[in-house]
Amino acid sequence: MKATKDQLNDLLRSSKITEHLYENVELKRSWSREHGEKASMLCNGNPDSENFMIIGVEDNGNLSEHNEDWLKKNLELISQQLNSDLDPSLALTEIETIKINESHLILIHLRNPGVVVKWRHEAFSGCGTTKKKLTPPEILELGLKLPGLYDLTKQKVAFTPIESRCNDLRKLLKASDDADIISKYNLDNLCGKILTGETPYRVVKYSSTGSVTKNETRYGLAGLLTTEFHDEIRQYYSNHSIERLKITNDLLREALGNCIAHAAYHENNGEIIVELFHERIQFTNLAYNEYISLANKWFSSAHKSPNPFLMEVLRTLDRADELGRGKKKILTECLCNGFQAPYITITDAGRHKRWSLKIDFSHASSKHQQAFEAIKKQYNLEKSLIAYSLTLWREKPFSEIAKCFDAYEAKLAAEILSDPRGPLFYWKERDKIVPHRWLRILLEEGKSSKELTIHEKNTLYEGLYEIQGKYNGGYVTPKDVRELAHLSDTPSDKSLSSRLLISWESEGKLEKIKRGTYKFIEKANEEAPHTTESILEEFSSTTDAAG
Repeated sequence: MKATKDQLNDLLRSSKITEHLYENVELKRSWSREHGEKASMLCNGNPDSENFMIIGVEDNGNLSEHNEDWLKKNLELISQQLNSDLDPSLALTEIETIKINESHLILIHLRNPGVVVKWRHEAFSGCGTTKKKLTPPEILELGLKLPGLYDLTKQKVAFTPIESRCNDLRKLLKASDDADIISKYNLDNLCGKILTGETPYRVVKYSSTGSVTKNETRYGLAGLLTTEFHDEIRQYYSNHSIERLKITNDLLREALGNCIAHAAYHENNGEIIVELFHERIQFTNLAYNEYISLANKWFSSAHKSPNPFLMEVLRTLDRADELGRGKKKILTECLCNGFQAPYITITDAGRHKRWSLKIDFSHASSKHQQAFEAIKKQYNLEKSLIAYSLTLWREKPFSEIAKCFDAYEAKLAAEILSDPRGPLFYWKERDKIVPHRWLRILLEEGKSSKELTIHEKNTLYEGLYEIQGKYNGGYVTPKDVRELAHLSDTPSDKSLSSRLLISWESEGKLEKIKRGTYKFIEKANEEAPHTTESILEEFSSTTDAAG
């Protein structure tokens, strides 16, 4: 037998609720983190019904008579652990409190969203006291029986479309003015309400001093997709001396499309806010916990949405990318138009997270722009964007940067970092990316006589050893050193390259053949230099650890 939510209050008041009578109910006197395994068990064991965990009830149905202090202490803890450990978080419908006489209870309302539900990365099933941890084959078997993640945006709902929002969709679809857009495109559901109904969003504009000049609540998210809204944004920044043509339709299309497509509409209609600051724009929405792993994965085609039907409609409207390339497109548009790199921040927002995409329209420094131009002379656009992004992110640990890449892009990044003539190299021992001397001079406005660091000398030695050994019989001259190290032919740089060869000779790494000509001595049992393959392994290990 299964209890309904309407029955629970009477059953609790009469102490007639017990687990052996109601298979979709779990009673606990108090909360422990391991009790979340029962949440997984209930959802996987009863995938077609509502399920309830009630904290504050004895096994025999009697109330545990907890006071208000107990409630305050446990309610926040339970909420935090359900948000962090339950996967997917959509399985949690709500948490509410019940007071019967002077006894306080916490009611956890659960429902299987169409997939295997896990607790702390493990899945459980069973009934009552017979809880069983599922093996990987059993998880796959159960997953095949379930329909797949429930898409809230396909849910049929009653709403009154806003005619102006319907007109926005007609323009985007190039449909006739009298077309019944709701029926023709099957929008008699939450997706239709989100786009054309009374679903609110806010547009906030700030002055150059940071004070709010306009804070408007608008309705129907289709209004965010229009060229008119794109032009409104451009006009605002044009008034603040930002070149309007550099704020491209592609940039706004992807940023706004992602904001709408991935919002968590279970609460507060996704809380979508577009904020126009003096030199930056910020797109904010609620996000489900299980999707935050995609944040800042700029060189990744990984894509999944909690709202598949809404996402498909946005693709039909040409307002979202087909193959998960939206993030890369946003980054490309920013960097190629001279802006700073975009960034996503994640903050707590009750049951969900708040996802904020920030795009800074202030121009990158002239030094960074010069560096980008120099990089583009070496690589095609795709590799140039990766190399320039690595340059901008160089202050972060490599282990953090590596999470921004998928396998294909990681290979390109590894090629760049192992290129002796490239802009940067990987310093494994310090978990960082370091500019080669020529790039550092551009970025720091240094003088050409700057000395090489010890690590740069070692990297240069490894590069010369490999290249000269492969193509020049192991012979090396000061000119070869200057070419690979991007040194000039000034007297100071000529002196630097000669001194470097003399120091390597004194260390037994070279033998002098004649004035200005040396030959590498074969290395014995020395650690191999970083190759593309070895750096790629570092990308893979970082990604695996993050997963």
